[in-house]
Amino acid sequence: MSKVIYENEEAIFEFSLSDVKESLLAYSSRNVKEAKEIQGYLKQISADQIKIPEDFPYFAYIALDLLNKNKGFVFCKTCKKNYLAESLELIPIGLGNNPFNLPRQISILKKLFSKKHVSDFGGEAFLCPEGHDLISLITWIS
Repeated sequence: MSKVIYENEEAIFEFSLSDVKESLLAYSSRNVKEAKEIQGYLKQISADQIKIPEDFPYFAYIALDLLNKNKGFVFCKTCKKNYLAESLELIPIGLGNNPFNLPRQISILKKLFSKKHVSDFGGEAFLCPEGHDLISLITWIS
């Protein structure tokens, strides 16, 4: 089975090529230009192990999507151990990954009708079972 390797400063991520293609298809169907670029790159490569180059920083969002679906493996560079995605701890950043939850909707209405606008942000992070940061991304800013 072909696999895709993505590396950042904290970890090395490994996903099946079929899972990556499925995630990219979902993003590219929403006209995400970067997802289409990564799809094009993957079509050019025919290897059992494909390493995502640094030229595609958007792949971090694909990795986050796959980890949320408990797909793949992660090697934590700090504790030097491999972990299944399902064993990682998901931590919200800021107001979390969903800007449309009920408290957020009320907050948006208050901000729209107040004199000052304060921006918010949210995202997610994954930690290994030992508590080391593996990946963290801001996924939205208002």
